[in-house]
Amino acid sequence: MKIIHLTLGKEESEGGINSVIHSLNQEISGCSGAWINPKTKIDVLKNRVINKLNRSISLPNFPFRIPQLTSLKYELRGNEKLILHIHKPQLWEIGLKLGNKLNAKVILHAHVIDGFTGGCVLEQYCPNLSNACESCPILKKGFKFLASSGYKFRQSLLQKFKPHIIANSHATYTAIKRSKITAQLCNISIIEPSVNDKEFYPLNVDFKLKTIGFVAYSIEDKNKNFDDFYLAFLDLNNHQDVKALVAGNVTEESKLKYSHPNLSFLGPQDKEDLCNFYNQINTLVITSLSESFGLTSVEAQYCGTPVVSYRNGGVPETILENVTGLISQTNSPESLVHAIKKSWPLKFTNEYQIKNHLNKYSSKTINKKYLKLYEDLIC
Repeated sequence: MKIIHLTLGKEESEGGINSVIHSLNQEISGCSGAWINPKTKIDVLKNRVINKLNRSISLPNFPFRIPQLTSLKYELRGNEKLILHIHKPQLWEIGLKLGNKLNAKVILHAHVIDGFTGGCVLEQYCPNLSNACESCPILKKGFKFLASSGYKFRQSLLQKFKPHIIANSHATYTAIKRSKITAQLCNISIIEPSVNDKEFYPLNVDFKLKTIGFVAYSIEDKNKNFDDFYLAFLDLNNHQDVKALVAGNVTEESKLKYSHPNLSFLGPQDKEDLCNFYNQINTLVITSLSESFGLTSVEAQYCGTPVVSYRNGGVPETILENVTGLISQTNSPESLVHAIKKSWPLKFTNEYQIKNHLNKYSSKTINKKYLKLYEDLIC
């Protein structure tokens, strides 16, 4: 059995996808990743791949040393089975055609706000465009997609190739099952992102002030909804001194806009930095408008840090309510403040309960799910 993961970015990139690939490589000797430079035009890339498939080609025996998709070389030998695991919707067309050429089993990794799954959420909750939805960037993006030729094109791809789909949370699974595109076309499994307990763990930190944290690749991402976090932070500081630590990319303009003596912008964080970050805050606050899973929630809990989240997407299912965190009753800064205050006394004292909860997201547990799925697909 050979598995090739297809994704965007670089091998060194931080994030759940690379964690999956590197972790699985420890379990499967034939597991490799192809990282694609996001600056490469997809159409150009597709033509190069299809052209290369017409030749007699072979895959190097060095996992994780395929810098560009254009260097992907593979020839099936005898009864060898190939699984092509595609992690980004931008690569679905290429991957499905590539899988067909190689007689491979194809897996698509799906997220709520990606492609067809974003469309199906809108079909379920907002069948008609309304002024109320205009304020939400995710819904506007989704409505634009539903009205595009891309929606029908994705449907035709799934009808033709019928790939297996992995949903990264129960929320994603439910959204996909509602979809008119996928409901009767594809088999779906739920496999969540994993966390390595050697990278995220509790540290003994003394707090002089109550401290809340926010983490995102970029706080300018409207979906992450930093404004609600900031308003809740200001409200908390009306009654006592509360610190806020913000991890991620931020522009100089935003630093000025959200300037406050108790708020610090830390910039991008690697895994070691993130572990320290989670240990320096009393509560991680997640205010995303839509989050397919919310890996930061699990990472924080592995560090013994409670999480407060809006009731959106997959984040709530990662929280043991009133044990490892709380879910805000409404999507509002006022409700957020109430939940943050209630989270501060949470101490993760029931070790057995906490361990059972977090083990669901451990690398060991998630790898077993992947291995079983791969074996089932090639049988």
